[in-house]
Parts: sequence; C-alpha cells; structure tokens
Amino acid sequence: MSLLEHLKIIDQADLRQKGKIQHILHEIIGIAFFAILANAQDFEDIENFAEHHQQQLKTIFTLKHGVPSHDTIRRAFIMLDPSYLQKFQHHFNKLLNNNENEKLRKIFAIDGKTQKGNQSKTHKPNHIVSVVDDTVFAYHKNL
Repeated sequence: MSLLEHLKIIDQADLRQKGKIQHILHEIIGIAFFAILANAQDFEDIENFAEHHQQQLKTIFTLKHGVPSHDTIRRAFIMLDPSYLQKFQHHFNKLLNNNENEKLRKIFAIDGKTQKGNQSKTHKPNHIVSVVDDTVFAYHKNL
C-alpha cells in the first residue's frame, strides 16, 4: 500500500460536519508530517511550512481551499487516535527509507539510514531519516 493510500484511510475517522469541511483530513495530516520532518515545532510552524511549500505540496495534495490554518490543523490532530498517528509515522519513515514514493521525496532532500549493530531477534534495527529544506540554503546564499 502506498503512503497516500495509507493516509487516505484516516478520512474514515473524520468526525467533522461534512457540510463544513474545506480541508481534507488526510491532506492536513500529510502536510503536518512533512512539516515535522522539516523541524516544525507547533501548529503555527506547520501552517508556515505549508504556505512556503504550497506549490510543491500541490503536486501531492489537491489543497482545493489552500493551506489549512494552524487552528484547523490543531483540531484535526485533537480528533485522531495517537496510536494511528504512531503507526502512520512508522509507515511513513519506512517508505522514505526504502526509496519508495519518489514523488514525496522531491519536496525535500530526504536521506534514510539504518543503524548497524542494534538489531536483535526481537528488535528490528533503528532507522534515521534526515531532511534538508534547500530553500534555507538558497536564502542564506542571498545574504
């Protein structure tokens, strides 16, 4: 199952009133995961990230009504079961580490590594995902 297919499952848990929905739940959560990889610390950071990367995000998500506000993002996270988010994060990291979904990798320079020597019969090896937002480097070059 692709990352986007796995993410769309979350729409079934959407408790919002159907007539008032402007932002699709799986898009909000997907944007948040990209922002968190880029070191977003709170919901305002996620909104700022999405505004800054809106064109790249539109290659993956429809964003029919633009970028969701930080309040909308916060409300989306409040209604979700943390265990689902943890499972999705594991799946998200696994796909990025296995060179799948190259379209998703084009938003950032993403690199995954598997740590050696920490695997056992009952524990899989740890994976590290590193992300670099090249717009930061472009900004610093112009200083």
